[in-house]
Amino acid sequence: MYPLIHILASLIFILALNFLASFTAAQLIIIFLSAILIDVDHWFIYVLKKKDFSTIRAYKWFIALDKIKKKPHFLCIFHTVEFFSLIALLSLKYQIFQFILIGMAFHLVLDIIDGIITRQERPSSILYAILKRK
Repeated sequence: MYPLIHILASLIFILALNFLASFTAAQLIIIFLSAILIDVDHWFIYVLKKKDFSTIRAYKWFIALDKIKKKPHFLCIFHTVEFFSLIALLSLKYQIFQFILIGMAFHLVLDIIDGIITRQERPSSILYAILKRK
């Protein structure tokens, strides 16, 4: 899913949360940023593959990959069950992680919906990816 869609959907999401629940402005900002910044792992993949730190070229590279019929599968570390579980565990002790978890969950729901619509399989577990390679 393209960043602009994530940004717009997340903006609508936090506006809805603002009306439906009693979140502070800081909490809503954390939810919004975590729903967007989870995608920084895409940039990490680009940096590792291309040895280039340009966010613009990374974006263009992923757009070009999106047009390929048989797309390569990359394990996006922040999109994994293990990372999500870590944030969930941290949220039991530290309240800030509860808001990060909400933003991440919203982002992942959007990605799941996009995966269903585009019929695109996405790896979502570090352990599964390791076992599948053997």
